[in-house]
Amino acid sequence: MPKRGSKRGGFHKNKKHKPTLNQQQKTQQPETGSAGAWKDITPENEFLTEYYSQNGVVPPEQWDLFIKCLKVPLPTTFRITHSSPLSGLIKDFVERETSGECSNLEVDGEKLEAPAPLPWYSPSNFAWKFKAPRQFLRRSESLKRLHTFLVSFTEQGYISRQEAVSMVPAFFLDVQSHHKVLDMCAAPGSKTAQLLEMLHAGLPSTETPSGLVLANDVDHKRCYMLVHQTNRVGSPCLAVTNHEAQNFPPIRIEPTPEADSLPVPVDQTTSTTTKTEETLKFDRILCDVPCSGDGTLRKNADLWPRWLPTLGLGLHNLQVSIVIRALRLLQIGGRIVYSTCSLNPVEDEAVLAEVLRRCDGNVHLHDVSHILPDLKRTPGLSTWRMYDKTKIWYDSHEQLPPNRRYKVPSSIFPPTEEEKKKFNLHYSFRILPHQQDTSGFFVALLEKTGEIPPPLPRPGRYQTPRVANLSSHKKGPENSTESGSDPQPSSSTSAETKPEKVPVPVPMTDPEVLDVNKKDEESEDAKASDQSKESSEHNQTASSEQGQAIVPNPNPHPNSRRARRVQQTEAPFLALDSSWEPTFALLKDFFGLKDGFPYKQLMVRSTNSPQIYFVAEGLSPVLYTSRQGCIRMVNTGLKLFARRSFEGARCDYRICAEGVSYIFPFVTKRKIEINYSDFCKFLRSGDLKFPLFSPETAAEFERLDVGSALAICKINESGKELVLPVWRGRSIVRMFVTTTELRALRMLLLGDFSEPIKVPKKPTDAVVLEIPDEPLDGPDEDLP
Repeated sequence: MPKRGSKRGGFHKNKKHKPTLNQQQKTQQPETGSAGAWKDITPENEFLTEYYSQNGVVPPEQWDLFIKCLKVPLPTTFRITHSSPLSGLIKDFVERETSGECSNLEVDGEKLEAPAPLPWYSPSNFAWKFKAPRQFLRRSESLKRLHTFLVSFTEQGYISRQEAVSMVPAFFLDVQSHHKVLDMCAAPGSKTAQLLEMLHAGLPSTETPSGLVLANDVDHKRCYMLVHQTNRVGSPCLAVTNHEAQNFPPIRIEPTPEADSLPVPVDQTTSTTTKTEETLKFDRILCDVPCSGDGTLRKNADLWPRWLPTLGLGLHNLQVSIVIRALRLLQIGGRIVYSTCSLNPVEDEAVLAEVLRRCDGNVHLHDVSHILPDLKRTPGLSTWRMYDKTKIWYDSHEQLPPNRRYKVPSSIFPPTEEEKKKFNLHYSFRILPHQQDTSGFFVALLEKTGEIPPPLPRPGRYQTPRVANLSSHKKGPENSTESGSDPQPSSSTSAETKPEKVPVPVPMTDPEVLDVNKKDEESEDAKASDQSKESSEHNQTASSEQGQAIVPNPNPHPNSRRARRVQQTEAPFLALDSSWEPTFALLKDFFGLKDGFPYKQLMVRSTNSPQIYFVAEGLSPVLYTSRQGCIRMVNTGLKLFARRSFEGARCDYRICAEGVSYIFPFVTKRKIEINYSDFCKFLRSGDLKFPLFSPETAAEFERLDVGSALAICKINESGKELVLPVWRGRSIVRMFVTTTELRALRMLLLGDFSEPIKVPKKPTDAVVLEIPDEPLDGPDEDLP
């Protein structure tokens, strides 16, 4: 089992407690949906049956349908990336393939439902559901073409294999192109990709939105999975960060020269001058929080024997903390979607009730019943009961045994009658698995209408917290709470326990405010202090010698328990200085870049970097905060140029495929139009000698000197165009796309599903395959 607290949310359990679930990360495992996951599992659990049948989550008349559906594997679902220029052609292909033999398939003598689009998804026919399990999709001869197509286009990002319920939350945020969006628990990235698509929706592919999407996850390795998933969308408006969601740091806005010249206020308590920096406020935030995941029982069959009604208790406070922190980062009038893949009221309505309680009327739930009207759902609950593994029901915190009251938060119980009227918990909703053949899911939309009250002092481990009258707090600026999460726990401890001294508030540089075992960590930090200073000096000296940027270390004690989770540091994104002016001049002359080209939005990760990134202007505050060492940024922007040395090339830089749509409007030179016939020949081989093109196209390439160029390809008889990067060699032209992307394009545009032919690089005694009108894939002396 991974170390405690090493996954998303930074959740910590008492050392004596051995959790039965991997509570360190969201239960979003690979979507198998196969019978293999059910092979040795008996889908029965008496605790689950008792808890959900008696707690009102499922209407009594629907219980049999609900429990029957939970015991059946999930169908296969996917959605088409509608921001892609090929999205219409992909949709047409799927519609053709699913209207033939797919409508008469059988599995074990039972006729399968024909593949069909999800009725509630918009735009229509861009999200599909296959009732057939995935292993059948792989084996069926009738579906072989479709399966091959889906696999290839998923690898290229044109299609996203995503659960149906996972597609829901993004629709309720109503993201516009100017919005600043934060996804607090983003990995593996399917929802983030949706948010990016919505940010670009309605804009030409060559126009950059003024907004941004900031995707965060606590697990450094999962951040790279997140980068891989979102890179398929190809947006310069995305940044990926690595932080605990409940302690996400403020994003600072770089002061303008005018602001620097203003008088600096004096701090009366210290008699020193201080500068107040403005912080970025988000318009939309997605809180798809860590949860026990019982809504995924159809996918994660191994959860059946391990599920307990108390699994949600350990995550309740963490979930509340994440939402409270999100609200502090949200601007007034902004919206938050809170979602879980759990059906448990303790993780759903109880979290919402506690958040609304703490916010003292400054946050409200929205009625979303009119959004996605074809999506079947059930309204949220206002009343529920607690059930534990001793099979005892509890209706209130007072009914708990005295020795358990300090362990169990009082906020897991239903709100009072007066609170029920104010909170409107029925505006939230659940998606039950049997309603539309999906997983279980919970969604709520919150709007911030005023400033959030500051948190109360954090009590000690065994101290009984004072009952807060939040209305007595003055509603002031939130600057004092920007540096960390809301550490206020629920009033859940017993008055009979011995109080201890209230600890000193934790600064932003050490935001481990939820760890109850701070003393152990502090002792580790003290022991590691001398060693960390020596290590830091050594690392900085080594970095300077190598000519790389020195990254400020936000962790002064690398041997502490928290530091071991975040040892990884990333090279910052650096703006190009005056030393890059000769490169600018070369690029401008070689590609004929227009005067309006945004050179200031180009970034590199080191002084001798072979890659140049294009970063949207809206990400400036994130880059500034990263350079200050206050945020760990894993990745951002799009690769626009890559340096590739080649003898005879006047410009060593080539245009990268992912940045083509953004640089295309600024390029005035080295654009070649390729007709449909030439493009078909080009597509079959991936590279083509000049004489094999039509005379007109060959002449266009011959007039260019060696180097990168853009090919404007006619991809069908109707004249629809696709722009691809190519390299003009001495006698040959090559597409700069991956082998898998080349094969995917052949499937879509030429209907060619054959496996690629592998030709020996050097002639041998074996038979050499001859391909008419196509060059052999041997060593090319005139290609980089």
